[in-house]
Amino acid sequence: MSEKVSDLNRRQFLSVCGVGAATVVGGSMLAACTPTATPNQSALSGTGVGEGAASGGASGASGADTGAPLPPQSGGFTNLSWLGESPKLTDADCNVTETADVIVVGAGVAGISAARAAADAGASVIVVEQTEGPVIRGLVFGALDSSYQKSLGATYDNNEVVNEICRGMGNRPNQRLWMKWANESGAAFDWFEEALDASDEYFLEFWPNPPKYDNARELRKQYCTGIEFVDWVGAVTKHYNKSVEVGAVYAFSKKAVQLAQDSSGAVVGVYAQAADGSYVNYQANNGVVLCTGDYGHNIDMVAALCPEFYWNTGGMGTAIETSNGDGHRMALWAGGWMEPAPHAHMDHTFASMGGIGNAAALSLNVRGERYMNEDCDGQSMTNQINRQPEKAGIQVFDSTYASWLDNQPISHGMPGEPHADPSRLATTLQRAIDEPSARMAGFNTLEELFAHMGMPVETSIASVKRYNELCADGKDLDFGKRADRLNPVSTPPFFAARSLIATGVMTAGVMVNENLQVIGEDFEPIGNLWAAGNVAGGRYADEYPVYPVVATSHGTAITFGRSCGTQAANA
Repeated sequence: MSEKVSDLNRRQFLSVCGVGAATVVGGSMLAACTPTATPNQSALSGTGVGEGAASGGASGASGADTGAPLPPQSGGFTNLSWLGESPKLTDADCNVTETADVIVVGAGVAGISAARAAADAGASVIVVEQTEGPVIRGLVFGALDSSYQKSLGATYDNNEVVNEICRGMGNRPNQRLWMKWANESGAAFDWFEEALDASDEYFLEFWPNPPKYDNARELRKQYCTGIEFVDWVGAVTKHYNKSVEVGAVYAFSKKAVQLAQDSSGAVVGVYAQAADGSYVNYQANNGVVLCTGDYGHNIDMVAALCPEFYWNTGGMGTAIETSNGDGHRMALWAGGWMEPAPHAHMDHTFASMGGIGNAAALSLNVRGERYMNEDCDGQSMTNQINRQPEKAGIQVFDSTYASWLDNQPISHGMPGEPHADPSRLATTLQRAIDEPSARMAGFNTLEELFAHMGMPVETSIASVKRYNELCADGKDLDFGKRADRLNPVSTPPFFAARSLIATGVMTAGVMVNENLQVIGEDFEPIGNLWAAGNVAGGRYADEYPVYPVVATSHGTAITFGRSCGTQAANA
């Protein structure tokens, strides 16, 4: 039988998360990973796809015959070599059968939320998780209209926020899903908070707004949605423990490999493989909720579905080995389809770790050339930096930084309390002078600074001179940065900080409707199947945005996980 675990310590959480596995490669913080090849199996018969990867494995297949019609589940992608074939298991292949009203696949923050909500609604719940414990990668809860935000006066027009979100992604996302998040995320945070106690500390990022901040003047509007936890491990542990308290049962070290369906195609359970290779049949009276996470560790899927992320990372996957796209493939085998390109990905720029963040300071590439309007959100900055030589940007500023840090945007990676503590900044920058490194350095002359950073001195100084002239004139004729964020580099000591890009997850998934039901090519829902978290599509396109809202990956995971669990319990 499944084991009901009522407690989890911090070390277990961290070991499951793979914390500490990230490394810096070139200009990016990447996860070292090596795809493991498995014997090839044929992919989709009759589709011209050819030979593909088995479930969970890598493949050497080159992809589809582009002359053949695309299969319905392709989402328009021509290379489906990563998809492989369903294992085609039946009940007879299973040694053990367990039954519950709701089966949740995946014990990340979305799966925990689905399990807790279903149990709250009176359903029996089994959570099938391939690792040895719950999985969590941090927690900043993106929400609107929580009781906490209302108490601070941080309220907005939900329609305005959603329209700005969709505009920023070219109107590709499912606006009904975003309205669901806008209308339900506040209540979801209040519900999440019920599992906490007085020891849990959190704050609303960039609230109150800095005195000089005016959304109406911003190139990109920003709404304060990110509720950040000081001890996110502790908070999610309590969320998990609450789910167990209300009745959810967790089956750890069980890897879901196939959805079970009846003759009508409705999902009736999940086949999972135990550590000893045997199979367990988890039968669902009401339905199954997929919360299996992203596909960032599956390098074949990344290469085929999100070539920009593949290129950004130099052909490497992300750190979490369980981010292998299993849930995506199971949903497609069951009749779902992949959301079309461009698939969104998360990789955030930090212009200087521990320094002034992504402030709108002068930024040069490694050739000493200015290349953009630096007054932008962190993800937009990342997109431009990844298109520069060596995929790097070098932030350049002088000793007057403290006089203008209070006049900056308020997006992810930007300076702002409590992130930009003046004493911490002073200590960091003094270290840059005393112990200059390849990442951050401080010198009394620009010649010494650029020489140390390995940049062409003459070109770099010419770029600084040009920038200072624009600052003096109060008009950025080169890139149009607003005048009050043009701050000259003229007072020593001078500082340079090389960008660091933290590579996160893929935020693209299978197509769902506004109720998070996985849908087929006819846009009709597959019976008794829901999806939440990064296996669910429709939220993002092209990139994971930190404008005009932040932390919506976790915010939608918890909000939508809760919704899926409640729906499945009442099905």
